[in-house]
Amino acid sequence: MDSVDDAVRFVRGVLGPFAVRIGWAFLVSLWLVFLIGQTLAQGVVWQSDMTVWENAVQQAPRKPRALINYAVTLEAAGRLSDALSYYQRGYREMEQRVFTRDDARMFARAGLIRTLTKLGRLDEAATWVPALSGRAQLPQVVWDSYALLRTAQGRCTSLVSRTAKQVWRC
Repeated sequence: MDSVDDAVRFVRGVLGPFAVRIGWAFLVSLWLVFLIGQTLAQGVVWQSDMTVWENAVQQAPRKPRALINYAVTLEAAGRLSDALSYYQRGYREMEQRVFTRDDARMFARAGLIRTLTKLGRLDEAATWVPALSGRAQLPQVVWDSYALLRTAQGRCTSLVSRTAKQVWRC
């Protein structure tokens, strides 16, 4: 009996630490496979601006920044009707939040003006302009959107370039 017990103790002594090492190696391997899968999945998302912001809207459908940035991407791709929808959703979400920065609202309004103008809905685009009036300093993107509308209405005639910055004459 002693020899059998000694043999069992010997095998456990030798294989015990080895089995623990194999178990840890197996767990680490599984974890690495999981992380590689997650990395590959994120690689698909980061292929383009469109997929990044589309994923952001799917992850947080009520977040104004995701909605507005997705709208900008859609507008750049020429999908104006879709862009308008997302600009409107983003602006509505901003209006429901108390602590939205004013420049974010101006950026959303500028996108609405620009998209509505490109769609030929000039009267509707003009309704967003009074919300921008009375501001001492407006970002260039807001002025560009306003000038695009005024040009479509026949009220702006020339564009002057000063040091790579566009200045509209309206």
